[in-house]
Amino acid sequence: MPDPVLEPSPPSTFGFGPRESADETRQAQQQLANDAPVDVNFNSIVARSQALTVDVLGKNFEANSDLRQKYADRTFGKTA
Repeated sequence: MPDPVLEPSPPSTFGFGPRESADETRQAQQQLANDAPVDVNFNSIVARSQALTVDVLGKNFEANSDLRQKYADRTFGKTA
């Protein structure tokens, strides 16, 4: 058996004891949230969807604005 001075964690059991409970808690915190978003409820799902929609709309607006500017430059360049 490990020396309690060197091993401060609770002793391991054959069932579900304090050490297993601590391991379960620690492992539950090491989920995909470190690498990938995890939506925990409907509000976070909606918020993520809205944020992505606003991001895509902003990118499309800039792309269309650039295209309109190019058409305008071409048209005004011919008439001037």
